[in-house]
Amino acid sequence: MSIKNALASVPVKDLTSAVHWYERLFARSADSRQTELAEWRFEAGGGLQVYQSAERAGSGAFTLTVNSLAEQLTNFKKCGLDAGRPMIGEKVKVVMIKDPDSNSIAFAEAIEPMPETRISSLVRAYFSAYERKDRLALDGLLHDDFMFGSPHDPHLDRVAYFERCWPNSQNTNAFAIQKLVEGDGEAFVLYECEPKEGAPFSNTEYFRVVGDKVSEVRVFYGSLANEA
Repeated sequence: MSIKNALASVPVKDLTSAVHWYERLFARSADSRQTELAEWRFEAGGGLQVYQSAERAGSGAFTLTVNSLAEQLTNFKKCGLDAGRPMIGEKVKVVMIKDPDSNSIAFAEAIEPMPETRISSLVRAYFSAYERKDRLALDGLLHDDFMFGSPHDPHLDRVAYFERCWPNSQNTNAFAIQKLVEGDGEAFVLYECEPKEGAPFSNTEYFRVVGDKVSEVRVFYGSLANEA
């Protein structure tokens, strides 16, 4: 069996008043109307059926995908609706509203992934080398004049860095990059480290890149972001 499309349906107490509300929300009339049912069809396929069922009204929930959540929020204001602030995840932005019968409606906009850049690739490769315990790979990522700094070791050159810091790779299971913000030849990375023993912890690191090599890393113990 190959499923080609989907159709959402939502129960309301009074179809006539519900249709008026949805027409304002969608800024257009229903594509079809029957005695106890109205249907809207959408450009990419699928549709929404609003049907009269007083005993089930308020039990419906569905999601509508949109190209621009900002435009949809503007339309909400025109309809006198307050959707609040969008919930933003890694792949989607969502706002939730309810119709007059308390059916839940989610409007979702997909977040296009940012293209992987040279700096991002180097940063991710740096942490990957630690996870894989691959010193040769890390050595190939670092500039000849590489410098490292942290509160405990403020000025380490390349040789001292491998002597002091690389042994910590044996104590690390994984890194989870939570935020990576880059500018002109530099980046800040917020990550969570999962050690082999003990509780996970967050750090922030600054990277400077020259050419295709990491020339400087500075560690700030603890998170610089507001994680409240």
